[in-house]
Amino acid sequence: MVAREHAVVETHPVDELAAAFLQRLSPEVRDRFADVEHAALDEQLRQTLELATATHPGLRVPPLRFLQHVASKLEEPAQLSRLVTGDLYWAVACLDGDAEALALFEARLVPELERGLGDAEALQDARVRLLVGTEDRPPKLSSYAGRGPLLHWIRVTAVRMRADGQRKEARRRELPGLEQLHRMPGGEPAVDTAYLRSRYGPIIKEAFNQAMARIEPRQRTWLRQHLVDGLSMREMAGIYGTDHKKVGRWLDQARTAVWEHAGAVLASEHAIEPDELESLIRLVRSQLDLSMSRVLR
Repeated sequence: MVAREHAVVETHPVDELAAAFLQRLSPEVRDRFADVEHAALDEQLRQTLELATATHPGLRVPPLRFLQHVASKLEEPAQLSRLVTGDLYWAVACLDGDAEALALFEARLVPELERGLGDAEALQDARVRLLVGTEDRPPKLSSYAGRGPLLHWIRVTAVRMRADGQRKEARRRELPGLEQLHRMPGGEPAVDTAYLRSRYGPIIKEAFNQAMARIEPRQRTWLRQHLVDGLSMREMAGIYGTDHKKVGRWLDQARTAVWEHAGAVLASEHAIEPDELESLIRLVRSQLDLSMSRVLR
């Protein structure tokens, strides 16, 4: 009699697993599998499933769901045989809400998060970010690619989350508030910012919303990574395979595009007196990072 944990693998016709797997690959990666025979790939995928279910026999992830997730993480065929298959299977089960997988997460991984984060509130936030995600971001755990033990990945993720939180807090403290803007550079009294805020607050907010919608999608991504996620320019440079000075230029260009669009909206769509318009545009520039971070959240 076939063991239960392997039975689900053997119910799929030959080549069905390979076909579903190949369909999920990106076009570039699919081209790299062109020389791999479907029958051989199908057998390798069955072995991958068998190893995963043998490692965690109590977890239940649909085979095609797991293999398509695996396909989304590969960059070349050789990586398939080097995956930490059991841990990747466990991660997918957690993302799918499997009760046993989540219990294992609490027992084995949460202690590592606690050690790395050192704060109960940060720990709860990490749980949400890892397992649930946010309105505009998938669960962080979905980025685990199985290229190393999940425990090690969690340790590194906890350290990064803590560092990100510290950077965000430092940046928040450094940003000027409206009450700090009563005097503009040069020592000249500014237009009363309390007055500007009460009269034009909704207009400024709408100008920022329109400006953020008008800039290039990649510029929004750069600003979100830097201002919301708290990534440094060096960290972003590592992600994009470039140097941090170039990332700095990207961010400067994105900021300039935002305030220019916002200024254009204020000038063209609202009947504002010239002196107040100049003060509003100054205010937009001085509050740029804070306002963008609020829009991007």
